[in-house]
Amino acid sequence: MLSASFVLALFMRTTSPALAAESPAPSPVDWSVASKRSRHECHPILIELGAPWCAACHAMDSGVLGSNDFKGLSRDLIVYRADVDDEDGKSFQKRFLAPYLPTYILIRPDGSEVGRMIGWQPDGRFLTRLSSWLKRSKETPCPSSSSKT
Repeated sequence: MLSASFVLALFMRTTSPALAAESPAPSPVDWSVASKRSRHECHPILIELGAPWCAACHAMDSGVLGSNDFKGLSRDLIVYRADVDDEDGKSFQKRFLAPYLPTYILIRPDGSEVGRMIGWQPDGRFLTRLSSWLKRSKETPCPSSSSKT
């Protein structure tokens, strides 16, 4: 059973333009832009697979992903949001074998997966795991294409 505060927060998140405009981090609309930025800036990509109808996605968006702690961590990564209701999102869902929403996958600039989380996560768990993944992602050197000659 959903709590009244969760339902109210979800309602406010999905109906209030001011709240909906508070995106946790700028998200490239196109995958090719995200992957080029990742290689150029030597930052991993956090892929967020979700859908507009996904209540857990909205809860994560307004809670964990809207937090200042996440915004701090997101300076060291690129957030790419894929809506599984459109063709690109469906393609990512199949490519990364992610049948459940939301799914968060961190990949290095070379495309290798660092880790994944599925479903709604408490703030502490999500942020701790993401922080750990970011440290692990830095253990692998960036692709040589990011170096300038």
